[in-house]
Amino acid sequence: MEYVVVATRVVMAVVFVAALASKVRGRPSFKAFVRSVRPWVSARRAPAVALFVVAAESLCVVLLVLPGAGGAGLAAAAAVLVGFTAAIGRAISTRRAATCRCFGSSERPLTMIHVVRNGLLLTLALCGLAANANGSPAVSHDAGLLIAASTGVATALILMRLDDVVDLLRPGRAW
Repeated sequence: MEYVVVATRVVMAVVFVAALASKVRGRPSFKAFVRSVRPWVSARRAPAVALFVVAAESLCVVLLVLPGAGGAGLAAAAAVLVGFTAAIGRAISTRRAATCRCFGSSERPLTMIHVVRNGLLLTLALCGLAANANGSPAVSHDAGLLIAASTGVATALILMRLDDVVDLLRPGRAW
């Protein structure tokens, strides 16, 4: 079970580091993120909400990488993902013109694929929490840990680009 915990912590850490970095890599990036929050809150409250999201993502990253804090990191990631998924679902159901600024400068509108991605991430976080609750085995092997971490990175990269993968595989796409 330790390998499941390692893989899920790595997935969450990579996803939250990428999301956080895309928002704080410069003043223009943060301002664009603040604008993307406006469909949910007033223009006056948008900067505070954006800062709250950055703080929540930062907390997740710190807890996910701190030794011994894996369970807290996975729980925090799950809580943040529930909030994000609810906000995206609300934007879709009310047909608000909101864009996905999850991992960068995309102007792509929010769709159900974003809900699916967050649902998959939430499922992984909960699986990691369940595996973490069962305790660690007495012996772990470096090769197993390396495979678990590599699997976590690959999974995170695929999930972060899930909308592009779906577009690529969509029937009728011109090659």
